[in-house]
Amino acid sequence: MCSNSFSVSSISTLLAHGLENVSESQYADLQSDIEIANILTKAAVREDKENVDAIYFAVKLQKFIRVMNGLSWDFSEALLNQSASEAAAQLGSAESLQQANAVEAFVITRCGMPSTVPFDATADTLPLPYIASPTATDPSTKSLNQASEHTATGKILAGIYGVSISDSEAQCLGAALNGVVDATSATANADQYAQQFQKAFDVCGINVPTTSVAK
Repeated sequence: MCSNSFSVSSISTLLAHGLENVSESQYADLQSDIEIANILTKAAVREDKENVDAIYFAVKLQKFIRVMNGLSWDFSEALLNQSASEAAAQLGSAESLQQANAVEAFVITRCGMPSTVPFDATADTLPLPYIASPTATDPSTKSLNQASEHTATGKILAGIYGVSISDSEAQCLGAALNGVVDATSATANADQYAQQFQKAFDVCGINVPTTSVAK
C-alpha cells in the first residue's frame, strides 16, 4: 500500500465533469488509477472500519469497476451506457471527493508520507471537451443486469463487516442500499452513516450490529 504514491481524490477530480469529459488519452491511466485507488480504499476499509467515508467510497468504486468490467473497459461503450455514466457521476461528486480525502488521510497516517499525484500527471492539462462522433446516436439506455449489480454491492458491504452471506442475501442487501450511498449530507456523523447500513442489514434479516462499529 505504501509503495503507491497516488492521490485517490484525483479520481473524483477527473470525473467531476462526467465520463464524457475524460479525454481518450486518459482512458488507460484512468483504468490503472481506479485499480490503485481500489487497493488503497480496501486497505482503509479493512484496517479502519470506523472510516465510514472509505466504506462509501469503496462501494462507489466497486460499482464503477463492476460496470466497466461488464463493458470490458471499452470507454466508447461506456459513454453510451447509462449505468457507467451514473457510476462515474457518483465518483465525481463533491461528496465522493470528501470521502476520497478520508482514504488519503488514512494512507498518510499509515505510511507517514503524503499521497500525491504521480509526477507524470502534473503535466496534464484540463480534459478536452467531448465531441460526439458524426455517427454517434443518442445515448443507449441499456444497463447491466440490475440483480447482478445488487448482488455485487451487497457482497462488498458484507465483506467489509466480515459476514458470509448467500447470493440471495447479497442481492437483497444491494437492493436495500440502492440510493442510500449519497443520501446522507457531508455534515452527518459516523453513527448516522452506520445506521443506514444497519437498516439495510435489518431489512434483509442479516444479523450484523453495524452501528456498534461507528461508536
